[in-house]
Amino acid sequence: MDGDLIRSCICLVNSVKRILDSKNKEYGFSGSQIRCLHVIYRANSENKEINQKDLESVFNLQKSSISGLLTSMEEKGLIVRIPSSKDSRHKAIELTDKGKEFNKITYYDVSYLQKEASKGIKEEDLLISIATLRQMLINLEGEEYHE
Repeated sequence: MDGDLIRSCICLVNSVKRILDSKNKEYGFSGSQIRCLHVIYRANSENKEINQKDLESVFNLQKSSISGLLTSMEEKGLIVRIPSSKDSRHKAIELTDKGKEFNKITYYDVSYLQKEASKGIKEEDLLISIATLRQMLINLEGEEYHE
């Protein structure tokens, strides 16, 4: 049992990334770009501003990693950065029409993958699993987990 939990988490993450990256190559975008599109879309559709710092927190990545990701997405015409209405030091991130279109296309791939991964698992067990994984993140990071 020693190490089984971490090993299982790593294997699951690697499998999901491999499947999504393979599918997303068809579209000419990386899996990271697609995952980022989904997070930005969700915030935009809820009329919430999202900025680079928010994405650093959501993905648990360093500033330089998110910065490079956003720059490549901007170059591909998926996002625009506009002045934040809340804080002039930050730029809000919004999807372009192209970004919205690719989000819609790839959303179905992610939904399908989630359905496949959770086949045969009761909803209550899935909710417990999600809560457990979130608590593990909090335990390891020592701070509140942000979705």
